[in-house]
Amino acid sequence: MHKPLAIALTLALALPVAAADGDAGARARTIAPFLDEQTFAVVRLDLTAVDAAAVLKEFGPFGGIDAAGAKDLQTSADGWLADFKKAGGRDVYLVFSLADTPDFPFLIVPLPDGSDAKALAALFNVHAGLFQGGEKLGDVVFAGSPVARDRLRSLKPAERPELARALAAVGDGAAQMAIIPPPHLVRVFDEMMPVLPKEVGGGSSKTLTRGVKWAALGLDAPPKMALRLTVQSADAAAARALKGALAKALKALGEQKEVGEALPEFDKIVAPLTPQVEEDRLTLALDDKETRRLLEPLVQHAVRVAARNEYSRHLRDLVIGLINDADLHKGRLWAVANFDKAGKPLLSWRVHLLPYLGEEKLYKEFHLDEPWDSDHNKKLIAKMPSAFRGISPKLNEQGKTVYLAPVGKDLAFTGDAVGRRFPHDFADGTANTILLVEADDARAVEWTKPEDLKIDLDHPSAGLGRQSGGFVFAMADASVHFVKPTISKETLRAAFTVNGGDILGRDWD
Repeated sequence: MHKPLAIALTLALALPVAAADGDAGARARTIAPFLDEQTFAVVRLDLTAVDAAAVLKEFGPFGGIDAAGAKDLQTSADGWLADFKKAGGRDVYLVFSLADTPDFPFLIVPLPDGSDAKALAALFNVHAGLFQGGEKLGDVVFAGSPVARDRLRSLKPAERPELARALAAVGDGAAQMAIIPPPHLVRVFDEMMPVLPKEVGGGSSKTLTRGVKWAALGLDAPPKMALRLTVQSADAAAARALKGALAKALKALGEQKEVGEALPEFDKIVAPLTPQVEEDRLTLALDDKETRRLLEPLVQHAVRVAARNEYSRHLRDLVIGLINDADLHKGRLWAVANFDKAGKPLLSWRVHLLPYLGEEKLYKEFHLDEPWDSDHNKKLIAKMPSAFRGISPKLNEQGKTVYLAPVGKDLAFTGDAVGRRFPHDFADGTANTILLVEADDARAVEWTKPEDLKIDLDHPSAGLGRQSGGFVFAMADASVHFVKPTISKETLRAAFTVNGGDILGRDWD
């Protein structure tokens, strides 16, 4: 599995199993040098006690990810965690600041005595996803966007005493999350949005800005789980008003179609979420059974979204590479491969896309006039770039990819030695035509092999992957769509053809 998904999965799994260590004051002091006036949330996780197998057993299976896929996820998360602990890593902090929008959060890893900063940094040295470019920054390892990194190097920290109070309110027994709204943001929010959107229940924005001075969430680890929430309000009246507004907001959220699709049992999940008013605070405590009922669908959804985002990011990059190459070749897209004089395909279009993926050096290693399985070229299969990796460690180790081109007479790739003209040959519109797909694991191929997915328009979903809970398609305009597996044959057929003159059905999105 590609490293960004392993990191994301590990952090998702850490939420219900993080171990307690230290006190709120020490945690606040650790993160204080990285806070500014625009910081609005901090999450702290102790990864030393994460047991991916136990969590997957507790909260799996993940819809659309079968037993083999779940095992692969566990293997990847366990491997990443083992390396993290071996390097001396213990806890991580996710810091959310408006200054980093839209790339937030960034991640901070403290360096305990004896830890290996270089090894820890390498674990986050990725080029995609939220946590990019791991590197030592002062007494910590930083992972995040280049913009956030450069900002922190010259940051003058702002005092945020409410952070220590928030962390203290939920105790030491689990992962902690503190929400600390910036004062200037509160003023702007009141002025620009005096009335809350109806999607969250409506009402005056002051109910929210006076009701939440800070909030903190604490989570106890298995075998007996518990969740604690504390919200500090301006006064008792503000706390009571916030309680009423929260009830309306949950009801309004449950009525939204998108929420119902993502969390079908939303009403059951939120049923126990009724806080108590204690003077100027709202408090909520869930026992083991209630906590598990709440976390199970959330963790499952987080894993599905992480997998979906991984596929989407790779497919988008591959389409952009194809388009950029076409621009340099008078609008001619790559065919499925390059061919020899006898018409035999040699190396996949994926190989020829390497220069557009930052892999010029690897591209020069190939003998382009030899087939993919020649004595020389087959040695390069093991060097499969991250852009072609999926979530299955087994397939990745074999140098196989699930990112394939759909092949057929009326499709984006015909299988002939000459590719289509772009965008001239896409009469239905580039936004309405599938250019690349995620195939199922059984159809995965060696990434250099000139083989893709032949589409039978009478059975257009055959061979498509569903590891992320549905189908992921990259269109010829570089947009990526996640489509439910219940999509009709007619709509899918219309999306695959380049010049059918048909319209995508309502079940497309």
